[in-house]
Amino acid sequence: MNHKLFHLLSIAAITASAQTITPVDQKESLLTGYTTSWIANDGGWEEAHIPHDMLNMYVSPDGTAATVCGWDEGGSNVVVFRDGKLLSRPEGSGTGGWGRFSHLGVVLDNQYVYHLLSQHGCDGGNDNMNQHGLRQFPPCHDAIEWKTIRRYDILTGKGAPFPGGYGYRGDMLIVATDRFRTLKGLALSNGRLVVAIGGGQDHQMPDSIKVYDKNSMAYLYGWPVTGGLGQIYADEKGCIWMYQGRRIVRMDVQTGQLRPQHIDLPDDVEATTCCIDSKHARLLIPNHGKDLDIRIYTNIFSQPQPSGTFGTKGGVFARLGGYMQGETGPRRFSGPRAVGVDRKGNIYVANQAVSGGRGASIEAYREGDGHLLWKQEGLIFTATADFSRATSNIFYTPEKIHQTDPTRIGMRADRLVAFTADPFTFPQDYRVVPNGPFVTSTFARQVEGHELLFVSDMYGGFLAGYRFDLARMGYVGIPCLMMNNGDPDKD
Repeated sequence: MNHKLFHLLSIAAITASAQTITPVDQKESLLTGYTTSWIANDGGWEEAHIPHDMLNMYVSPDGTAATVCGWDEGGSNVVVFRDGKLLSRPEGSGTGGWGRFSHLGVVLDNQYVYHLLSQHGCDGGNDNMNQHGLRQFPPCHDAIEWKTIRRYDILTGKGAPFPGGYGYRGDMLIVATDRFRTLKGLALSNGRLVVAIGGGQDHQMPDSIKVYDKNSMAYLYGWPVTGGLGQIYADEKGCIWMYQGRRIVRMDVQTGQLRPQHIDLPDDVEATTCCIDSKHARLLIPNHGKDLDIRIYTNIFSQPQPSGTFGTKGGVFARLGGYMQGETGPRRFSGPRAVGVDRKGNIYVANQAVSGGRGASIEAYREGDGHLLWKQEGLIFTATADFSRATSNIFYTPEKIHQTDPTRIGMRADRLVAFTADPFTFPQDYRVVPNGPFVTSTFARQVEGHELLFVSDMYGGFLAGYRFDLARMGYVGIPCLMMNNGDPDKD
């Protein structure tokens, strides 16, 4: 990365007229002796890129953690971390065309990453066969799309082929071929891969659970499910826990029978994932609702009971402990979406900022005393930044405030100071409206000594302005201007 080849144009002579242009000479030279710094993502190049979305996570007993999302602009739909470092980026895990799309299921063992992925044959597909004599891509057909469990090497991220594996790497286990069926969840239970598969567009097929041997990748058995499907997580007693709407139910993997244990989400909890801590008979729920904390249930193998929380109530928007609203700090979560625990007493939280834009982080804590062990941030996606007119080392992005450090040469050169978009206080803020305009542009200005922030979407459909009142609202931007250019909901 320290040496790049560039073209130095040496102009011998150029004579331009309506008739003639004299060609220029060209020679190559190496550019050396420079460093590269960057802002707003802990990974500064493709191989180290931290994803801007983290919507589910799996944590192994040894603390290896994998996050997953549906789309990451840097291609890191699945990322594996160990001891605070990026261990691998499973190749082709969804972003980048070729008919692949990532679903929100990932699990790990000591050798492999297993990931839910769809593959169709109409985007770069072909009729070629792989090393197993099986198709690399499905036929290009409106009704056909492979629903797969894809297997990767945990250390290298390369596809890990197996006999009977489809796909261009021979690493895809096909669990359904109907384009309209959906991949809802993936779990690892006593050497078996358990996958939840939706019935399709008109439920022409039943919602179902299918079970495979993780060593041979062979189908074992399955059963239909009534009442809906959601994300699934395995305990160490031969059962899975599955979301059915706002209820989490427990189901025997061997028989498919429901066990009596279940958890109903309180009204103030917004969550779609969880994790099981079998060692301590706990279930942990990442609350994406207003409290922005981790809800903990104990006694789960007999009668689950709420027993506490982890994290600051109110998360990043709490005015507590010397912090102002929006200000970042340990255990001040920006939007817990997934949680995991290891055997060493550590807890891992994957955050997706509750504002409308992209902004993810994974944080690891020693649960006993809440000490932050490490944190990795993937904060910016398709956004511009602008420096404060009052302070030269502060810059704004559409929903965040950063502080630069010019001494950090050859590395990330900023830290995240605060989030300025609070959906719980200002739900009509265009930056937080669900499925609203994609806010990308940032303008910082001073008017009569007051710092103002302006944002727009990637197509210039609106202009919104925000003022700040540190005493009342901390770093949260207070909406004070809204101008539309047509319909801002149609980007």
